[in-house]
Amino acid sequence: MLNVNITESAQDYLAGLLEKQNCEGIGIRMFVSDPGTPKAETCIAYSRPGEHNEEDLVVEYGKFNGYYEQRTTTIMMMMMMMMMVMMVMMMMKKIIMIVLVM
Repeated sequence: MLNVNITESAQDYLAGLLEKQNCEGIGIRMFVSDPGTPKAETCIAYSRPGEHNEEDLVVEYGKFNGYYEQRTTTIMMMMMMMMMVMMVMMMMKKIIMIVLVM
């Protein structure tokens, strides 16, 4: 499951950048460099035909394809789950604080 949304205006912007590359079938590739380290970064790069990996998750947008590194989608899902757990914990802490104040 991929939980990445590229808005229509962002798709138009990216399509314009890709068109300037003069390469038939060029798309974008999203991946995480140095995952699990303090230097981890989310990256978006041009992806010419044949440059993506067979394991990549392919999303067809109107004017181009997006290739998402499988490892990256797993990392993003884990990060989202961790953020949700943190939010729940923060909400529980507020509820406990309210009960203690009462």
